[in-house]
Amino acid sequence: MSIRIRFIRLTAVILAMATLSAVDDTFGQQIVLETTKVHFGKIFDDQKMFKKIGIKNTGDKTLNIKNVNTTCGCTVGKLAKRILEPGEETVANISFDPKGKRGETEKKVSFVSNDPVNAVVEVTIAADVMRGWDFEPRRLKFKKLSFRDSFDKVVQSFLITNNRAEPLGILSLDSHNPHVTVQNPEPVIVDPGRKHEFFIAIEPDFKPAKNVYAKIVVVAKQGGRDVGKSLPITIIRAR
Repeated sequence: MSIRIRFIRLTAVILAMATLSAVDDTFGQQIVLETTKVHFGKIFDDQKMFKKIGIKNTGDKTLNIKNVNTTCGCTVGKLAKRILEPGEETVANISFDPKGKRGETEKKVSFVSNDPVNAVVEVTIAADVMRGWDFEPRRLKFKKLSFRDSFDKVVQSFLITNNRAEPLGILSLDSHNPHVTVQNPEPVIVDPGRKHEFFIAIEPDFKPAKNVYAKIVVVAKQGGRDVGKSLPITIIRAR
């Protein structure tokens, strides 16, 4: 056998061994999520949503899921298993609470593991959040014209809109400022897709020394649950 042929064979063996070594070093444990995005579609702001997401170790070494991090509004229940041998799986129980959110919303859930390539993998949780019932407008403002004069408007109104397909029972409306009153605080039923108007009055002779921030607290019942929301009111002093 010629020296040239021996050299070629030796080179091929060395390259093959290097390739196998590289594959062995880079394969290891691998975390794979069932999905990386969950979109719940259109939901109301009082609807908690839940999703189970599978997690699998597709590598050939032991996977250790060290931490699970979430952004506001998402929680993950305790993982059944954090240590996954090659081929093993577990499930993450993810919940999403849309309370206080509106419109298209995205949150993240991150899984931190000892995967040498992807130490952090994420799931995006998204939804288009709608309010089951809402104020129109979402804020009232009374402006004092001068210390001698009254306000620009002594009485203002707002609407409560029922966006759901079931009746909305308005149980109570309470002012948290003695100078602001609700003129028609009686309980009322707002049918699906309908609106109801309420009137708010301010004492004409009230002379605030500074801007005052008040609110009307509305308690309503829908779907068997009592829900409270606040309508902000700004009272602007005379300058």
